[in-house]
Amino acid sequence: MFPTVSREALGQVKWQAGPAAVGVFLGEKWLFGAFPQHWWSFAGDDGRPAINQSEIQYFVIRVAGPLAGGHGPDHHDRLEGGQR
Repeated sequence: MFPTVSREALGQVKWQAGPAAVGVFLGEKWLFGAFPQHWWSFAGDDGRPAINQSEIQYFVIRVAGPLAGGHGPDHHDRLEGGQR
């Protein structure tokens, strides 16, 4: 992630990097998937706390002919300590 906020109150003001993956199942009537990510800060404003956080975006979609409907929430966790 890049610290590109216009005001410090709108973001973490830290450079961050980390791994990500994606998994998808495509059946005849269902589509399931997950996109987990994790970030650690490695540079940025020294006055701000270090970043050590995870996010998982998952989705469930039911396909019925030309129509589809589904659900795709996000879940975030900020881990204590900010270090690897």
